[in-house]
Amino acid sequence: MRTTPRRAARAVGLAALVGVLTGCAGPVASGSAPADVPADAATYRCLDLAFPADALAAGRTADTLDVGRPALEGVEVPVVDAAEWVVVEEGESRVALLRELEVPDDSLGDGHPRTHQRLVIEVLDGDTGWMLTASGTCALHRELDGLPAAALALDPRHPADPASTRLHLLVQEDACASGGTAEGRVRLVELVEDGPTVDLAVVVDPLDTASCPAHPPTPFVVELSAPLGPRTVRDVGLVPTRDLTTP
Repeated sequence: MRTTPRRAARAVGLAALVGVLTGCAGPVASGSAPADVPADAATYRCLDLAFPADALAAGRTADTLDVGRPALEGVEVPVVDAAEWVVVEEGESRVALLRELEVPDDSLGDGHPRTHQRLVIEVLDGDTGWMLTASGTCALHRELDGLPAAALALDPRHPADPASTRLHLLVQEDACASGGTAEGRVRLVELVEDGPTVDLAVVVDPLDTASCPAHPPTPFVVELSAPLGPRTVRDVGLVPTRDLTTP
């Protein structure tokens, strides 16, 4: 199965990026790339694996590996159908593979289903040779301002009101946060109000040091330039773009 990124098509209009936020928001980054940023200008993240979006778009499968072919026989590397995995990184000591799940995994019940699975295989030393160093499922995130976009949901305590310009969101931080929220660290880096949609992307500035117990989502309020009306709110920080829902 070939894996290619899917993008939601939309016309790129002249709508301005709006920078008025409420609560713990920061300024909108000027010159943010639109949601339909060309693949060769973007970076995607699968957990801690960062790779050029055009590597995924190229769809080169693991059965075409060259110097990294021995990685498929490495220690603890599962037996896979190489034709189902896309090569997003290949070198003499590191190979990263990605495949799209046939059915998104929402087993965590957080409303942010995982859509892809990764394998990272590396040469750790000359004696051991190739070894699996990372695996697991993820949602693909765009990298914005050097950080992975955070997943968003509508805040059920403040349902979206078509007559209001205030949009209440919940921001899910992926990084460790010592069990706390991301209050004061959430930044809106993209807001495009264009035709029938409101497209949003935010990042969370990480803590310098943190432990990793579970942490709650962070409430975040965005002020729109006009009442929401019938427009659909979309999270364009994820790949593919998703309509926002209430968890």
